[in-house]
Amino acid sequence: MDGGREDIPLPMILSEALIVLLKSEIEKNLLEAKKQFEEI
Repeated sequence: MDGGREDIPLPMILSEALIVLLKSEIEKNLLEAKKQFEEI
């Protein structure tokens, strides 16, 4: 087994996943805010 990913420490992978999640959450919130702003 010589997959090139096993040298990446787990915390790094986890923080990458967290960043991706946060980005999508922020984008969702921005879209919601934009919708509400346009309704005013």
